[in-house]
Amino acid sequence: MARSLARGLAAAGVPVVSGMAMGVDSAAHAGALEAAGRTVAVLATGADRPYPTRSRTLHGRIAETGCVVSELPPGTGPRRWAFPARNRLIAGLSAGTVVVEGGERSGSLISADFAAELGRFVGAVPGQVTARMAAGPNLLLKAGAELVRGTEDVLELLHGAGGGAAVGAASGARAAAAAATNDGGPDPQLVVIGRGDPPEPQAPAAAPPPADLAPRLLALLAEVERGRGSLAELVSDPAKAFDVARDLGELELRGLVTRVFGGRYVRAAR
Repeated sequence: MARSLARGLAAAGVPVVSGMAMGVDSAAHAGALEAAGRTVAVLATGADRPYPTRSRTLHGRIAETGCVVSELPPGTGPRRWAFPARNRLIAGLSAGTVVVEGGERSGSLISADFAAELGRFVGAVPGQVTARMAAGPNLLLKAGAELVRGTEDVLELLHGAGGGAAVGAASGARAAAAAATNDGGPDPQLVVIGRGDPPEPQAPAAAPPPADLAPRLLALLAEVERGRGSLAELVSDPAKAFDVARDLGELELRGLVTRVFGGRYVRAAR
């Protein structure tokens, strides 16, 4: 499905943006290349370092005819926090994000959160309700995401968002991203995508922060507790966005904050 969508969109002149991970991401890039279209790979490593390494050939093909980008310095290896951080770039480069598969707490929902926060359309491919990897898209559809059955549906959404814009493809098949999304935490708060502002999340009862928490992380945690839960609210200088996203990822990995649907962070419960 990802390959078919990307092939059809690329043939229609729509660039396809994804993360070059195994599974849906790689399939989306491959589909765009088959149609001799443009595709952009956003990496959680340095742009010169293919990840996963088995995708070296795909990396080379994308670099020849499309674009491979990263906000990390050349030679940088994979870091867990970098995977959810790069998903905001995929969402930001795209007029909309289409979630093809993913679990309820997968990396694909991070991309959907960022897209919704940016006011971009979010589409989802429905799946069998008993299939684990269809749980994410089905959850998005229940929350109000746009139904995607094929290329025509995406082109219709793009017509409303401004034709010719790029589309991001998202997948939950990223072990590193899934590990960074607080597996085992509370269920995400559901809001309607693109049909109103998300309600302000209520801060849960939380344990005091650990004594060894760095001062910058402690200050960031305090801002989240005061209700400043989005990256836009926490960062006034775009040059500092990367550092704040990295620190939010570290707080999430330590179980101190959690992401709710709509791209906001709240203090994690005990």
